[in-house]
Amino acid sequence: MRNTTAAYLVEYRTGFPFGVVDEDGFMVGPPNSRRYPDYFNLNLHFERKFRALHYLWAWRFGYNNLTGTLNANVVNNVQGTPQFLRYGGGQARAFSVRLRLVGRK
Repeated sequence: MRNTTAAYLVEYRTGFPFGVVDEDGFMVGPPNSRRYPDYFNLNLHFERKFRALHYLWAWRFGYNNLTGTLNANVVNNVQGTPQFLRYGGGQARAFSVRLRLVGRK
């Protein structure tokens, strides 16, 4: 199909470093001695262009974080707390739809 395209993003990296602090906020051990888990992201989208009302439009739909990996961006780095080294945040798998105006043609 001439008006349909596919777009993808594959990204992998080791986790970012972070330091551990105690409950008073003082550094415990060397700075940046710990790392987040490895990061892996796979996005896959399809786009279909069409003409309407004298303009060129495009519908895009697909998934972000297709594999559903955690990809944490938050960590409890306070030593001595019950949640110490618990990772969280990151984007969960998400389906997205977008209509965009490409231009006049």
